[in-house]
Amino acid sequence: MGDGITQMKCENKSIPLRSNNILVLHYTAGGSAYSSAQYLCRREIKRSAHCVVARDSSIFSLVDFNKVAYHAGVSEFNGLTNLNNHSLSIELANHGQLKTINGKYKTWYGKKVPSNEVYLYENPWNGEVTAWHKFTPQQLTKTMELCKLLIKQYDIKYIVAHSEINGQKSDTGMAFPLHNFATLTRTTH
Repeated sequence: MGDGITQMKCENKSIPLRSNNILVLHYTAGGSAYSSAQYLCRREIKRSAHCVVARDSSIFSLVDFNKVAYHAGVSEFNGLTNLNNHSLSIELANHGQLKTINGKYKTWYGKKVPSNEVYLYENPWNGEVTAWHKFTPQQLTKTMELCKLLIKQYDIKYIVAHSEINGQKSDTGMAFPLHNFATLTRTTH
């Protein structure tokens, strides 16, 4: 796991975690993993993550895993609130939900996304179709490896999407195979 990891100095000072048996997965909704990592490390942003996984599977390590990363916002899970104090975080470089304009796909900030990088999700309740940026196979494989390592090292009990702990968020989104990750805690222990 050591190859392809870049350590970055996150300017957001952090305190020790109270507990860390929850792993929260996010998408960056931005550009490259590097630009997202740089953004998350800026002091004035007051947000951070433990690491960012790039589309090519490289990893940017931002906050030590025994420290608080400011990623969860207003959050609750299994009776715990303020999950920044109780969880680890992985951001995946991904644009998230896309806009469909005249059959073309664009990010919220206007970047065009090729159709082969788009996952179309049809809501079973109303038939509405939404477009999502696909995660790359190598990115998902590396994230799976990282999750397994963190489960063993930190006794992670739950892997959740940001949207599961904060109802105002949509990440990890419909293109992410959350079930494959959430069940890891049952098979890895």
